[in-house]
Amino acid sequence: MSQARNFILKTTENFYQIPTLNITQKCESILLDFIHNPQTLLIQTSISNNSFVEISTEVKPNVKSIIFYKNVCISVTEKDNIQNINIVTLNNTAEQSLYQILRQIYSPLLALGNSLYSSKLLKNLNDLESNLRVVSQEKGDTDIHVILSVEDEVEYWRTLSEVQDVNKIDREAAASFCALFEEICDEIRSAQSSSMQEVRDSAENIAGILDDVWRYTPVSFSQDRMAHMFDVIGYILCCMIQNAASKVNLWKPYDGLKDNQILALLSESLDVVKVWMDACKSLTETYWPNYALHPWKGKTFVPLFCVSYEKRLKESMSAGDCTFILKTNI
Repeated sequence: MSQARNFILKTTENFYQIPTLNITQKCESILLDFIHNPQTLLIQTSISNNSFVEISTEVKPNVKSIIFYKNVCISVTEKDNIQNINIVTLNNTAEQSLYQILRQIYSPLLALGNSLYSSKLLKNLNDLESNLRVVSQEKGDTDIHVILSVEDEVEYWRTLSEVQDVNKIDREAAASFCALFEEICDEIRSAQSSSMQEVRDSAENIAGILDDVWRYTPVSFSQDRMAHMFDVIGYILCCMIQNAASKVNLWKPYDGLKDNQILALLSESLDVVKVWMDACKSLTETYWPNYALHPWKGKTFVPLFCVSYEKRLKESMSAGDCTFILKTNI
C-alpha cells in the first residue's frame, strides 16, 4: 500500500470513526488516479450507509466529507510528495464551511499583515463573511450555530437590514434587533472590567433587553435563535467569571482575610450564574408562554453549560470552605 493511499484512507477512517473502510474497485481506481496522475488535482471522500468509502473527482454539495487536493500538478507517489496533499472538511453547507474557514483561519491571518494589500483584502473578506452569514440563514434558523458571539448577531441583523431585496417590514425588524443586540454588546463590554456585582447587574439588564427582543411583534424572533442566544450569553458570562478567578490562585494557602475574599469572589460568581439561569427559566417558563402575541412553546430553557459551571463553582466553594475551616482550627 502506497503511503499516499494509506494517508488518505486512514484520515477518512479517523474522520468518520470507522475502524476499517470498504472500497469498491471504481473508487480504488479514482484514488490511484489522484495519486499517480499530476492532472487530477482533487478528490472528495464520503461514506455510504454500508460503510463503503465513496470517492469522486467532483465536489458534491451538502455532504459531510473530506476533500483532498493538490496545489500543484504533481503525482504523490513519492514519500515527500504527501506534503503536497491539502485537506478541507465539509460538515455543513458550502456557505457555512466557507464562512467558518474565513472567520477562524484566513481573516485572522490577514489581520496580522500591515500592507495596504492585506488591509483591502481583509475588508473584502469581512464583507464576504457578513454576506455568507446572511445567506447561510436565509431559509430559516437551521444554521444559527454560525453565530458564535453577540457581535455576530449584531452583524447578521445589520447586514439583513441593508439588503435591498428584503421587504420593508423585515428590514425594519432587522434594524430594531440590531439596535437591541448592540445594547447587549455595550452591557457585555462594560461588564468586562467590572466587579462581579456589576456583572450580575449586567446579566439582569441583558435579560431585560432579550425580553424586548422577544416582545417585538411586527416580526417574531424565533425560539431556536433565542435559545441559542441564551447559550452564547451564558458562556460569555462564565468566561468573565473564569477570567476573574484566574487572577488568583484558589488553592494557594493565604491569610484569613485573603481566604474570605476568595470565597466572596466565588459566592458572587455563583450569584451571576444563578441570575442568568433564573432569568432564562423565568422568561421561558412564566413570562413568555403567557405572552399571547408571541408565546414560548415547549420546555423551559436553561443553558446546560451554565448548569455544569454552577456545579463546578459549588464544588470549588465547598473545597474552599473546607480549607478555610482546617486552617482556622490549626
